Amino acid sequence: MDYIPHLRELMDAGVASVKIEGRLRTPEYAAAVVTACRAVCAGQPYDEKLVRDIFSRSGFTDGYLTNRNDGKMFGVRTEADAAATRAATPKARELFRRELQRVPVHYELSGGVEDGGVKLTARDDDGHRVSVYSADEPQPAQKDPLPGIERALGKTGGTPFVMDGLAAAPGEGDFGFLPGAAWNELRREALDKLLEKRSEVTPHAVQAFEMPTYPAHTVGQLPALAARFANAAQCPAEAAEKLQYLIFPIAEAESIPEAWRGKTLLELPRVMFGRLEQKTAARLDALQDAGFAGAVVNNPAQLRYTDGWTLYGGLGLNVTNPMSAARYASLGVQGMLLQPETALTAMQAVAPGVPTAALCYGHLPLMLTRACPLRNVRDCGKCPGGGTLRDRKGRDFTVTCSASGGAGVRTVFNPVPLYMGERLRELPVDVAVAAFTTETPARVSQILDLLFNAQPFDSEFTRGLYYTNN
Repeated sequence: MDYIPHLRELMDAGVASVKIEGRLRTPEYAAAVVTACRAVCAGQPYDEKLVRDIFSRSGFTDGYLTNRNDGKMFGVRTEADAAATRAATPKARELFRRELQRVPVHYELSGGVEDGGVKLTARDDDGHRVSVYSADEPQPAQKDPLPGIERALGKTGGTPFVMDGLAAAPGEGDFGFLPGAAWNELRREALDKLLEKRSEVTPHAVQAFEMPTYPAHTVGQLPALAARFANAAQCPAEAAEKLQYLIFPIAEAESIPEAWRGKTLLELPRVMFGRLEQKTAARLDALQDAGFAGAVVNNPAQLRYTDGWTLYGGLGLNVTNPMSAARYASLGVQGMLLQPETALTAMQAVAPGVPTAALCYGHLPLMLTRACPLRNVRDCGKCPGGGTLRDRKGRDFTVTCSASGGAGVRTVFNPVPLYMGERLRELPVDVAVAAFTTETPARVSQILDLLFNAQPFDSEFTRGLYYTNN
């Protein structure tokens, strides 16, 4: 992704901050990209070829920004790309070989021949100020010494400073003459002292805050069981009677039997683009009297248009601690799923006065993306609504799609499911949720039987991060 050519447009649109991704990149990459961004923000040209050569996958994309969410967003790192990077590296390395001079320093010079010496003061824009004095007495000058003084004080290379003006106030007899070495020594001493002052740690002003005490959740009780299904056909009728809650995507609302609706929660999408938010709000209004038990919100924005519904928090709220849980409870959320990357010890600290829930089974979502990772090999119009990605170890990652074309969101799932069936009492929550994605109805029945009977899992599984120390 390369938005560097669009930075000025983004600035004009009101964007105040941009982020450069640099994980697993070289210092040369960071230098080339930062230099380019700095140039564009200052209205100057930049070396586009260097940015491309220092790392790209056969070029760049600006797909999302220019609404070109298509197969051209995907590239492959070729041997030609790698060769270009090797060739560009020495040039990029020169960008950080010397320290970037970006801190303005303002000089004030006084004294002179009649004062027996000169005083040089250096200050920065942050209020730091230092003064140094010449060790030698200046002698009467044969010509104006000021141009030579300015040249000597302007030699700030090797430091973070750049000269930003000289205020000269000579005494009687003018500044006089000092050898160049003396002015250089004055400059070095002043800038060293200024750098030392800037290195002093200044404590930030803080406001005293006492953390509220929160009750802990009980441990050792058997939580009630609920299940999330991708569609109504996936839910076994016999299991529906035994589960405390059934959770379905709101798109499935009309397919839910009336007998189930009293315990059914309609799940709102985690991510919405285009008109989907308005359509979802209208759909909620239309379903208000259809007998459903409530709605699962997956985004704080969804609290704005769910009036009249009993609300529960889903995975998208990312509840991990008692403070966020208490805040959502105060906003009317009647129960919430704790983020599955939360350790059990941390879950125990979350007891907001409304029921809490944790996943006891499910393939955890690893990634949400608008750009479909299957688009390189499959036409969107011929896609059945998802597929699989195979990694270098031969594992298949399920990919699901919420809508075809650029309006949908794709979810990539972990190939190994989380399972806590025989350890349900170790979950410090009120409800344990089994989340089903692409499992067949027969497989759903098998897994629910294991959960109802607190049996070990029958194939490979993970405990996730439940037993970590986070």
